[in-house]
Amino acid sequence: MFLRFTVPSRDPDSQSPLGIFRVAGDFVTREECDRETARHIHDILEWYNTHLKIPPKRYREMSPRAISWFKPQAKKSLRYTWDLVAVLKENGIPVDIVKTDDPGTVLYEHGFQVFAVPKKQDRMK
Repeated sequence: MFLRFTVPSRDPDSQSPLGIFRVAGDFVTREECDRETARHIHDILEWYNTHLKIPPKRYREMSPRAISWFKPQAKKSLRYTWDLVAVLKENGIPVDIVKTDDPGTVLYEHGFQVFAVPKKQDRMK
């Protein structure tokens, strides 16, 4: 089972709900984000920057509709993700958890994630 964590806002490129990493990065720049929360989010995002590779630009350019999913074996990454989910929810940002057995056409795969184009009939609503 692949997992994706999203908010209700839509990404203009993929047309799918925005992922929580982009939302978290934007939130720390807002006035209502206190210094302690910003530092906590920064630490989580820094862990991801060190341990989870961003799909190379050429794959992101192949299809603007492609989105990232956690693989089932991403247990340590998911611990950090649940921590980030809690911080966002505590600050009034709703987070949805999307599950699928088939993330679509995989363009890139690495360690604990896949970057895939959802099938037309399976586009996230």
